[in-house]
Amino acid sequence: MGDIPYLASILETIVSPAISLLLVVAILYFFWGIVKFIQNAESDTGRKEGQRHMLWGIVGIAIMISAIGIVRLVANSIPGADDGKLKIPAPIDILGGGN
Repeated sequence: MGDIPYLASILETIVSPAISLLLVVAILYFFWGIVKFIQNAESDTGRKEGQRHMLWGIVGIAIMISAIGIVRLVANSIPGADDGKLKIPAPIDILGGGN
């Protein structure tokens, strides 16, 4: 049972910041695709490159949001980790209907 606090500390200190960083990278990659798409509006190959960047940015965003959900699921299933000390990225409130 001594491994449970260790797992919670790994989630808090390594996994959560890594997921947040990768989410930011995916968002930046998506916006870089928008910039490339607009810059190369007259070139078919340039537009396709921008579209490819946007597509992979969206895929990365979806993967990172899913990873946040998985980490929250794991953290909520750890006994004793629900004391409010474990800091996990909150889900993004897209529709603005937060509490």
